[in-house]
Amino acid sequence: MVYVKFCIRNSSSGSLRQFRWISEGKKIGDYSNQVGMADNWQTLLSGLLWRGKIIMDDVFVWLTHYGREALSDALPGFLGGVCESDARLDDKVAVITGCSAGIGKITALEFCKRGARVIMACRDLEKAQKAADIIIKKAAQFGNPGQVIVRKLDLASFKSVRECANQILATEEKVHILVNNAGVYCPWKLTEDGQDILYQTNFLAHFLFTMLLLPRIISAAPARIINVSSLLYTWGDKETNTDMAPRKKSYSTFYAYARSKLAVILFTKKLSEKLRGLDVTTYAVHPGFVQTGIFREIDTTIHPIVQRILESSMSRLLFLKSPWQGAQTTLHCALAERAGKESGLYYSDCRPRKPVRKARDKQNAESLWNFSWNVVGLPEDYDPIHRSRSSD
Repeated sequence: MVYVKFCIRNSSSGSLRQFRWISEGKKIGDYSNQVGMADNWQTLLSGLLWRGKIIMDDVFVWLTHYGREALSDALPGFLGGVCESDARLDDKVAVITGCSAGIGKITALEFCKRGARVIMACRDLEKAQKAADIIIKKAAQFGNPGQVIVRKLDLASFKSVRECANQILATEEKVHILVNNAGVYCPWKLTEDGQDILYQTNFLAHFLFTMLLLPRIISAAPARIINVSSLLYTWGDKETNTDMAPRKKSYSTFYAYARSKLAVILFTKKLSEKLRGLDVTTYAVHPGFVQTGIFREIDTTIHPIVQRILESSMSRLLFLKSPWQGAQTTLHCALAERAGKESGLYYSDCRPRKPVRKARDKQNAESLWNFSWNVVGLPEDYDPIHRSRSSD
């Protein structure tokens, strides 16, 4: 006798449903893994049909739940938001991580065009300098451009993060805009700090970088901190405050990426609460699914169909945003007057969106903050926020 045993978790929590196909009391497969060897072809077919149905159900629930946000990624050229601000950034300092290509490079160009002193914090100095030269040349065509400075920043090393932050602290009296843009999508690997490279690069290192630059950011008020997240955070594990390093065998690049982006949203909200009253606003942004190098690292063992879709020219034209389109929400949060009156929110297509419940969990945000503080090695007595309040 063949039957299906399944447990459906709340879709809003982001946890995928777990299914098992059982034949004569023997487990033959899991939804979370590939279907195992079946005793007969009917059992295997039954499992595959159920698997396909549940995948389609999840897609339908996701699309209906997110509505326009999901559709804007499906039709970026028609529904994607555009930053309409013409604000200048003369005498302003903007720091951007991972901006030698993609949406980060577009962001740096826009800031430079508006007169900002742009600090490009990148891992590959040679590539970053070439990008900086192009940015300076293009910005000059619009008149009154700013400056571009390149700094070494390897987010896979907390030591490098501290060195880059110290260089900025030594040369800049104020930092008006910080854009934590850099991100990776890569297989499991440990950093020199003993952390999962994906989680450290996408979140932990940016947490440390932000904390170290806070004195200059607070002194520049009004100032803004933009953290690049992703709509994929909805698949992130709620327990973001646990170490990922020991879980190599069960590691999934897709879920690790989603988890790191969930952490970014929780951090953004918590930081906003701590900075309340200091005229420093924070934003988590979903840029959309953009035509950048990050898709080269898609884990084909988990998402082979997705990989083929993303690699097709038609999908890139219809379903993926260009880097310029992808940068619009970041630019809106950095420049728009209206955005300056909001803080701690999650943005997509230049509009604030209400994230799912787990991304609004205050207890989880608090534990994530404490966990991150200890992991990155910040001393207990380091408190630039309280110090700034005391000096007011």
